[in-house]
Amino acid sequence: MIQLAGFGLATWSKGTLSEDYPFIYKGIKPPFYDRNLGSLCERHETNVLLCHIRASGYDSLNYEAVVNENNCHPFIFPGFRLAMAHNGGVNGFKEIRLDLLNRCKPEIVKYVEGSTDSEVVYALLMSQLDEPTKD
Repeated sequence: MIQLAGFGLATWSKGTLSEDYPFIYKGIKPPFYDRNLGSLCERHETNVLLCHIRASGYDSLNYEAVVNENNCHPFIFPGFRLAMAHNGGVNGFKEIRLDLLNRCKPEIVKYVEGSTDSEVVYALLMSQLDEPTKD
């Protein structure tokens, strides 16, 4: 079984005060139950939109999914230029999580707040870039 475990969006808008960094909105409810989202979307224009509805595994005998805003996609660390959302899962993530984090730059790992494989993959990807805060 799967459960809807939140959603998130990132929008970039030309002509705004912070057009180089997206407006981020995340919530633990599915978007169709989020009363604030409709109002925000009616009053927001964007040039680029990245959104993600999170689904996580659910097993009533072995519940492991953590539903919180830190685990909602998309991921973008402060000042970074690339955002990421990911569907699917990394097989054996619990066993390789620390190995993956150890391959990341310490100045990037400090931004990891959630417990998802996607955020760790994002940190690993950003660690491959010489300057993740530059174009």
